[in-house]
Amino acid sequence: MAKSGFRYRTVKELVDALGGPSAVAGEMKIGQSAVSNWVCYDTIPAGRHIGMTVLVMRRGIDADVDPQLLGLASFDDLRPARSRRGVRAA
Repeated sequence: MAKSGFRYRTVKELVDALGGPSAVAGEMKIGQSAVSNWVCYDTIPAGRHIGMTVLVMRRGIDADVDPQLLGLASFDDLRPARSRRGVRAA
């Protein structure tokens, strides 16, 4: 599942980078045991992908995270387009 080249390639690495199961659970408004299960099974449920993606992007670590952990092919389509001189971003 994980590709080389990313700093955070497992759910455990990602959760630890975000402050551990308790911190992630608090941010996601879910029980710590749920996050601990993610770590145990090395998978984040599809219903939590969006929330975790937002958390990862807010922390600015998306370039270091294997997007497959969050059910994505890439973070590129989620980043805001930069406007060019005189041209508005769509």
